[in-house]
Amino acid sequence: SLSRHIEERSACSACYGTLIHALKRLDEVGRLKNLKHTISIGQGFKGVEDPKKVGVGSCTQGLGKSLPGCPPKAVDMAEFIKGLEQPPRHHS
Repeated sequence: SLSRHIEERSACSACYGTLIHALKRLDEVGRLKNLKHTISIGQGFKGVEDPKKVGVGSCTQGLGKSLPGCPPKAVDMAEFIKGLEQPPRHHS
């Protein structure tokens, strides 16, 4: 289930739905298995400052990495989440 990638606190349905859509698209192309982060979302993150967390939406701007927008576009969320992946280690 996609919700295991999400830490949700009072998220608006538009923002949450967009995140689910973005995660679904990434999952379809196998891009979620490398995702080490949980994506924070929702009004419950307003004023929260945590450099270790990552989030989407304007409410999460106090986190270490945050994607602005209310709500952000799904394509932007997908790019943001892709950028969080740990690159595979190449052994020479």
